[in-house]
Amino acid sequence: MTRILLDTAIPEEIDKFKNIICGITTNPERVKQAGGIDRLVNYLNTMELHDTFLVFHQVKSLPDSDKMMAEKKIESKVITNNWVELIYKIPLLPSLYSLFQKKTYFTLVESATMIYDLIQLNQAALFNVKYAFVIHAKNEDERFLEKAIKYSEKNNIIPIAASLRTKNDLERVISLGYKFVTITPSVLEKSYINLQAEEEYKKFYE
Repeated sequence: MTRILLDTAIPEEIDKFKNIICGITTNPERVKQAGGIDRLVNYLNTMELHDTFLVFHQVKSLPDSDKMMAEKKIESKVITNNWVELIYKIPLLPSLYSLFQKKTYFTLVESATMIYDLIQLNQAALFNVKYAFVIHAKNEDERFLEKAIKYSEKNNIIPIAASLRTKNDLERVISLGYKFVTITPSVLEKSYINLQAEEEYKKFYE
């Protein structure tokens, strides 16, 4: 079973697909384009949820203590909805390696990163990263999705298929057994349109 993360920070898009997604992925630029952090956090805090809703947000710094981690802050705004789980997504760059080392001192934080090859995935494993976004469309290795899930299963990492562009891409990661995938609203909408199902429905109800 593959669960879907929506690649957006726009409340209207989240609301449109909230019944088929388990969370979102964001970064500061995406939040800015969506109208700012206040708008996103206010929406998250008022969502009616009955299961954990994952929010992966890209950062270049971390809070300084477990207590601050527990506040679930995106920038200066606090997420108060208990069903929302905030996960910090840290770019796997040498200049930010200290953040991965810093997080090992905290008990409340899980981290994620983006990976483009097995060398990076191995480094993520060494840093005890829980989630790895496996980049597909921008990757030179066409078989990286397959390689990444095999490595992740052996090294206690949860891979998230990312940078998908088509319905065929989504079908591929589902067949490979990815537990999570992140896709844009436009790709998600196109992927869930099935003309055969539409025609069968019309026969009976229109």
